[in-house]
Amino acid sequence: MDAITQLPNGAYDRISAIIEVKGCWNHGLLTAMETQLVGRYLKGNACPFGLYLIGWFMCDQWDPEDYRRKDTPQMTVDDARAHFEKQAAEVSDATRLVRVYILNAG
Repeated sequence: MDAITQLPNGAYDRISAIIEVKGCWNHGLLTAMETQLVGRYLKGNACPFGLYLIGWFMCDQWDPEDYRRKDTPQMTVDDARAHFEKQAAEVSDATRLVRVYILNAG
């Protein structure tokens, strides 16, 4: 994704980031930040910024028989946030910056 802004002098500036999006039920949720976002999309890419965006849909209204609910890790959204923020810090280094955002859609 590219975002464009106009500077006070009238010139334009651009920032780019690669975004990996997962639903909380995704089978690769716990590993895809490293294997897909970092190991595949950021590797060898001129763009050093990655965002791991997770849609967190866990709520009481979710049908308990829905396979996606059963495939969601058994953790609260706050526990998930702490887990993935730690993981993002671990995969970030001097050449790349990874952040996580959990969209609580419950």
